Amino acid sequence: MSFKASVKRTNLLLDVVFPLAVLGVTGWLLVFVATSIIRALSSAQSEIATAIIAGSVTITLSVVGVLISKAYERRSALEQESRARRIPVYEDFLGFLFRLMQQGKPGVKKLTDAEMVKIFSDSTQRIAVWSSDDALRQFIRFRSAALTQSPDTPGRQTMLEFEDLILAVRRDLGYRNSGLKRGDILRLFINDVDEFILGQGASVPPG
Repeated sequence: MSFKASVKRTNLLLDVVFPLAVLGVTGWLLVFVATSIIRALSSAQSEIATAIIAGSVTITLSVVGVLISKAYERRSALEQESRARRIPVYEDFLGFLFRLMQQGKPGVKKLTDAEMVKIFSDSTQRIAVWSSDDALRQFIRFRSAALTQSPDTPGRQTMLEFEDLILAVRRDLGYRNSGLKRGDILRLFINDVDEFILGQGASVPPG
């Protein structure tokens, strides 16, 4: 079975089957407790009845707590494994984009059109499968901007969407992007960000 199919099956168990099982077990335990209480009150001394009630409630709460804890542990493990799958996808795609930006510089091997088409196509497929909803939406916006950029401001909107894509990828990998402002990431590889991207050094929060 493929990892993708395994993830879908596990999601089904966690989201549908497992909660129903928890409800079923919890319901059965509540019925058992209620029956025990009625029997205890009707046939046992008050001290014994109190002990039965306390013990039954403790057992019920313990079992429910264990079941809930296991559900969270399984979901956390699945998320960690899924995140591990996303990292090489993002590394490959962002590495490809950075390489495109370096085209024409000394020591940088130029990609052929066939190589660019193949890499972009493969990356699109992997991103569509593994990325979060937020990262996927931003990838779509970036792709749209790259295909329809205005000739009077060549590349400006594409670069803004590219920065937002990096921020979305970072969020998907668990980073908070705390304190990062519009243009901070672009300054890592573009010298004239204030003039070319922001315009007169304006500071605009990331979208």
